[in-house]
This record gives sequence, C-alpha cells and structure tokens, in this order.
Amino acid sequence: MMNKIRMFRLTKLGILTEYLLLAGCGALFTLAFPGVDWNMLAWIGMIPLCLVVLTSNPGAAFLKSFTWSWFWNFTAFYWLREIAAPLPIGMAFTLAPFTAIWACLAAWIRKNLEFSAEDRLKGATHCSELKPFSKPLAGILFLLGSAGLWCVLEWVRSWIFTGLPWNLLAATQWRNIPLIQICEFTGIYGVSFCVIMMNMALAMTIPQLPNIIRGKRFWPMVTAMLILAMTLFAGFRLLKRAEKIETVPFRAGIVQCDLTQRRNPVPGQGEEALEVCIDLSRQILRNEFEAIPVSLDSPAKKKTPLSVIIWPETAVPVPYRGGGSLSSDYRDQLGDLISRYKTPFLVGSLDYELSTTSPDGYDLMNSALLIKEPGGEIVDKFSKVHLVPFGEYVPYSKEFPALQQMVGMGRDLAPGKRFNPIEVAPGIKAGISVCFESAFPYVSRGHALNGANLLMILSNDAWYPTSNEPEQHFANALFRSVENRLPILRNGNSSHTLWISHTGVVRKTALPGLHDRGRAATVFTVEVPKDPKLTFYARFGNIVIALFGLLALLAAVPAFMNWKMYRLAQGTKE
Repeated sequence: MMNKIRMFRLTKLGILTEYLLLAGCGALFTLAFPGVDWNMLAWIGMIPLCLVVLTSNPGAAFLKSFTWSWFWNFTAFYWLREIAAPLPIGMAFTLAPFTAIWACLAAWIRKNLEFSAEDRLKGATHCSELKPFSKPLAGILFLLGSAGLWCVLEWVRSWIFTGLPWNLLAATQWRNIPLIQICEFTGIYGVSFCVIMMNMALAMTIPQLPNIIRGKRFWPMVTAMLILAMTLFAGFRLLKRAEKIETVPFRAGIVQCDLTQRRNPVPGQGEEALEVCIDLSRQILRNEFEAIPVSLDSPAKKKTPLSVIIWPETAVPVPYRGGGSLSSDYRDQLGDLISRYKTPFLVGSLDYELSTTSPDGYDLMNSALLIKEPGGEIVDKFSKVHLVPFGEYVPYSKEFPALQQMVGMGRDLAPGKRFNPIEVAPGIKAGISVCFESAFPYVSRGHALNGANLLMILSNDAWYPTSNEPEQHFANALFRSVENRLPILRNGNSSHTLWISHTGVVRKTALPGLHDRGRAATVFTVEVPKDPKLTFYARFGNIVIALFGLLALLAAVPAFMNWKMYRLAQGTKE
C-alpha cells in the first residue's frame, strides 16, 4: 500500500493533488487565528506542513511549503482587500518565503540527521527499512532545532524591511491564559515555540505509531509533552503570582465614536466627527459631575475621581493645532469642556514639530495629545514611532522620490523619536501605542523601561469596516500586557475598546460583546500596578531568540558533520 502511495505521488496527478491539498490545508489554518478563533486547530493545523519537511528533499520542501504558506497568508490577510484588492496577494508573496526558507533548512537538517552517514551510503532502500531518528538524541535535536529555527525566522520577520509581527503563531493562543504567562520571560516567541514544537512532534510521531502502540517510547514526543506540561505549570504559578500585585484604581472616560474612515474628509464629515466626539464626551462628563447624589455616603461621593477623557486615534480628521476653521472650532469646543468640568483630555491627532531637515520647515506626526489647560494648550504628547509603511510614509522615498508617486497614499509622516510615558493622572504614567505599533513588542517595552505603569492603545480600524482585521489587531496587541506585566487600556474607533489586565485577561469592554461594533461612551476603572517591577522580558528583550538560535545550531552542526562525512565517503567510493 505504501509503495502504491509513493508511486502515485510521483505522477503528475499525484503532484497536483499534493499541492492542492497543501493549499487547502494552508487556507484552513487561518481558522486558528483571531476572527474565527479555532485556537485548538493551531496545535494540529501545521502537521501537513511538518510532514512536508519530514518527507521531502530541501528543494521540494521549499516549493511545497511556499504553497501552504501562500494560501495561509492570503486568507489570513484577506482583510487587506478593503484597502486595495491586490494587497492580500502581495502580502502572501511577501510572507510565504519565510515559511519556505524554514521548511527548506529544516528538511536539510532532517535529511542529514535522521540516519547516519553509514546508513545513507547503503542506499535509500536500506534507509526505508530503518526507523527514522533511531538515536533519541538526534530526534530531540531535530524537534527543538526546527522549532527554534521557526521562531528565529518569526523574529526576523518582525523587524526586517520595517517589520510585520502580525499573526505570529502565538496569536492563536491569546485566549490560553495559562500558556501566555511565559511571555513575561520569552515574549510572544515562547508561545510560538510551543505551537510549532507540538505540530512537529505529532508529525514525527505518525510513522512511529505502530511502535508506540507496542509500548515503545518515542522520545521527541515525550520531550514535547514534557516541555508543554512544564510551560503550563509555570504559567499557572506565574498567574497566581501576578494576581497578587498591588494596584491602585485609575478612572478614565472612553469615547468610542464609530466613525467611517475619513482621512481626506468631504465637506461635513469633519464637522460630524467633532460633533460626535464632543457629544459623547459631554455625556460622560454630565453623568460624572451633574448627577445629584442621594446622600454624602452615596457611591457617587466615594468613587475615585475621573482623571481623563480619551479619544481614539485621529478621531477628528484635522490637526488639533491646524489653521483651518474646523481646527479652531475643535480647540474652542474642547477648551469649553475642559473649562467647565476641569477634566483633561487625551486625544489622537496629527501634530506638527519644527524641523530643520524637512523642506516644509516642519514634520507632521501622528500623535496623542494631553490637553489640560482651559485654553486648550497641549501639556504633553507622544508621537507614533513605528509608522505604517505605504500608509503613513513610503520607505526609501527620499532616495527614490518616484516611489511616493507610484505607491504612496498621499501622506508622508515623520516618526516620533522617543518612548515617553504621559502622566495622565498623579502616579499614572501611560505608555501609548498608536494603532499599528501596538503589534510591536519593542514599543511597549520602551515605555516600560521609561517608567510606564499603564499601557494605552489609541487605534482607528475604520479602514476595515467589514473584515476581521480589528479582531486580529486586538489579539496581536494583548500580549504586550503579559510581556511587561502592565494593564492595557485600549480605545478603538469602532470596536475593541476595553481593559486588559496585566495577566492578559479582558476585564471590561465598552460594548456588551468583545467584538461588538458601535458607539459607546463609558468610564473604565482600571487597576494599575502601584509599584511595577520590570519583567525579565522588559529588561532583556528578545534574548530568548539567542536560545532558539542555539537550538537550531545544535541540530544543524551534527547534521552538517553527517553531510560532510557522507560527501567524503561518496567521493572515496567514486
């Protein structure tokens, strides 16, 4: 039977069938990610990809895994169609090579590690009669090395060419609270390691099932189960410890304005946006300050004072300090609310900074502005550091100006220069991420290193009104809370306005359902760590990548030695 399958795989129909099955399996793997959230699928959904590594030579593994990964990334990033129809195709071609390179390298390691050079010299027929990875150490090295290699490539993908740490394998496990606690030490890559390790272990186990049924241990699978069990045990312990952290309450009014995308507003859209945000803010402030308490002992008298009102990223589509009539009206109306209720506002807005290098004499930035003074003066601000390539700027456009005309979207923002937490209330220092940059661990880590005890995300996902991009965006950012042991207060334009605890648990949402969309004006009371200590991850960053790289190297070195002995012996025979 096995021989018939091998012969069929060599036919044109067999090859086509295999590639079609890989394409389908890659597309189905998307169901494990936020939007559908079949997170258990993540633990088995990569087995077809791993079987490619275990049964193909490096060249074939590259092509087959490219197919699997192309359909995975095309479907996972299909929400990009709401910007432009060809973008999911381009994204798939951009990301598929990372998986293909992993499969090619892992297949080479497997080929030169599962059998000794002496056995390989005796021919393929001889090797087919042997048990793969008969030496337990070789199987364990391959398992851990291939998983480590995957994580190294995920890390490379996170920074190369501006970086895209979006929908890493760990994102499938955002609901798995005990497991994600290891992010305090490993960052998001530790969770990815567990996922790919278990998929590879299961794929390696399939040919060993007859031996396992007869009672023989298969050490790679035993190793994987032990590592996962230890990780979960450590996660429960870390969770209990984190729950004992002393906190203080911080109350913030949150405006979820649910406005359509209006970067370049038509007449009336800017005025409508300002009216909606002001009305929702006024609703919060009236409920807070104009409700008459029943008695001096009523809850209204005992609750923590409201510290700030927060608006999402660029809710009003004109700069707060702009020179137009709408910007002037923006300042006047916000100033009136501040004067009347003595409550600061934190708003997302475009802002300017003088520059000696810009031909315009100033840089335009995507910022979060803290406004406390009755006259509407800006007290402090944070400017987005990690901009969206092609959306907020065009990479290398200064060197190649034609790129701006070809692929630009009419905006060339300048990045912020520092991670400066904003003190939004006495003792509450908020490290702010603006939209896309919340997916980048280094941004929140930078704020934590500079003294933040609360993380904030101001986001605007109005570009994606019908897709699952907001769900993915939220889940990719959730890991920042555990990495730094700081709560997250997230303010979205249309959805996912919520509070995430420092253990990664969603504690409160602006609307009843986690993924509900619509307008909301509410007050969150967030428990903020009183005196947070820097986590291992905050102190040392992605040092675990060095460990994963070492695991890959420990597998590659003996594979290289076997390959060299095999080549030398072949030359001697010839």
